[in-house]
Amino acid sequence: MSQPTNFTQKQRGVVRGVILSVFTITATYLTTRYFAPLPPPASSLEERLRILALSLLFPALTLFVCIGRLGNHRFYTPQDIDSGVSTMKGSNKAAMLQAILQNTLEQLMLACIVYFHATLFLSPEAVRLVPATGALFTLGRIMFLRGYAGGAESRAFGFSLTFQSTLGLGIEHIKKETEALIKNPQVVRTKNHFTSGKNNTPLGLTIATKQQGKKQRNSKQRVISGTIGKEKSIIVDEEVFTLR
Repeated sequence: MSQPTNFTQKQRGVVRGVILSVFTITATYLTTRYFAPLPPPASSLEERLRILALSLLFPALTLFVCIGRLGNHRFYTPQDIDSGVSTMKGSNKAAMLQAILQNTLEQLMLACIVYFHATLFLSPEAVRLVPATGALFTLGRIMFLRGYAGGAESRAFGFSLTFQSTLGLGIEHIKKETEALIKNPQVVRTKNHFTSGKNNTPLGLTIATKQQGKKQRNSKQRVISGTIGKEKSIIVDEEVFTLR
């Protein structure tokens, strides 16, 4: 049985919004990686955490806005002032604001996980994509909020821009890790990664502590071999490589 014509038109509108969002994300990522005059790459843990905090600032503000809009509406609408109680049924406007709030919360939780992981483990140059993704998230939420009442066609671009930008950042991280593993599966680079072990190896390790073998007194020696916990390691130009 064929679907109504207006439903098909809505589907086409959603597809247009998704395509436009993918184009916007691609253009932003390319500009950020190759053309934008950005600060030097983040090479320390402190710089990475600062980038993470700034990248999540405006996405978090969109959640504050959604909470404020719903609370303000309930306060000034007698029908909805008690609509938070399970036995009370609110207006359509309250239900719409609640749906926007719920969707924003879900998207922000996913973004926090992806941003956190990408900020810590992407290369210093690729970390620049995290604040760019945060900007796309914020723009997507604004467009989603403005177009929600207009139906699926109106909110498709904003929803897709929010979700696809987070997905794109996650794919970028997975791609880099997969490429590194394929090139040399026997050597795992651990610089600027969180590491731990029985000897409580510090975060962002760049100098290994030898537990076996002859002690090296020259900290500037080019190549030092030793162990971290039970794993053999090599330091080349102050970069730690763990052999597994």
